[in-house]
Amino acid sequence: MTPSFYRSRGIAVLLAVTAALVTGGAVKDKSYIADAIVQLLQEHRSAAGAPRLERRAALDEAAARRAGALARRAPEMKLVEEEPMDTLLRESGVLRYQRVQEHVEMQQGYADASGAAVGRWRQATETWSMMMDPRMSALGVATVVGDDGWLVLVTVFLEDLHVPDDLGEWEARLLASVNRIRVKHGLSPQFASSDLSRIARLHSEDMARRDFFAHASPEGHDLSHRVMGFNLEYLHLAENIGRNRGQEDPVEVAIDGWMNSPAHRKNILDGDLIQCGIGIAMDERGMFYFTQIFLQPPRS
Repeated sequence: MTPSFYRSRGIAVLLAVTAALVTGGAVKDKSYIADAIVQLLQEHRSAAGAPRLERRAALDEAAARRAGALARRAPEMKLVEEEPMDTLLRESGVLRYQRVQEHVEMQQGYADASGAAVGRWRQATETWSMMMDPRMSALGVATVVGDDGWLVLVTVFLEDLHVPDDLGEWEARLLASVNRIRVKHGLSPQFASSDLSRIARLHSEDMARRDFFAHASPEGHDLSHRVMGFNLEYLHLAENIGRNRGQEDPVEVAIDGWMNSPAHRKNILDGDLIQCGIGIAMDERGMFYFTQIFLQPPRS
């Protein structure tokens, strides 16, 4: 009987070594098997009407690091939890992505390893659906054989990050969604203030640039300090902040998070807070930062 075992994993998130460079135990590069797998997958995607995947060297290298590490293990330990794939991706400098899916398979004794692997994946509905997903953008594959004769096959599928050219589009969407919620609750919609929007955007950009998440900056400058230089008159100020990464719709995730938090929900549904400013920024990892500032103007 020809043995095999396999695992599939998804992470909501590239490296500079090849299988031949992995140290700490002998492994044999089987890159021709990886090439054959890529060709088969591209043919199946074409038949399914899905676009071709870009084979990226950095993803190949991440897959090779994973495959080399697993190939050095004893068979019963090959599928034990190990360094997360997002760590391998981060170490190589590729930080922004919509989604990454990793699939690991072990084989021994197959005459046609690539055909056997692809044939088995086609029988696994969830795995095959991911591999044929037209939203996937790129692929990396590595195959190595350890001293014990087990072939380790790792595939990494990546969906590129979807970001508008102008994050102002998302800011407008967020305001429209907040106003729909307010109207549904019998409140008047908020109107955007250019000054508040500028202040909100600067705070989101500061959080993204300096990697913190708080209403006050590392120097202790809070909302009241940030609005001081804009000569704004108000009776009351409030602020919601949020962040997320790897979500299908970051704007809706931010709003849902706020509406499921009593303090944030209170700000959104406060009828006196009729002015607002929204700012969104993205850091080098693809983390989105959201700031919404609310203002109650002086009574006339």
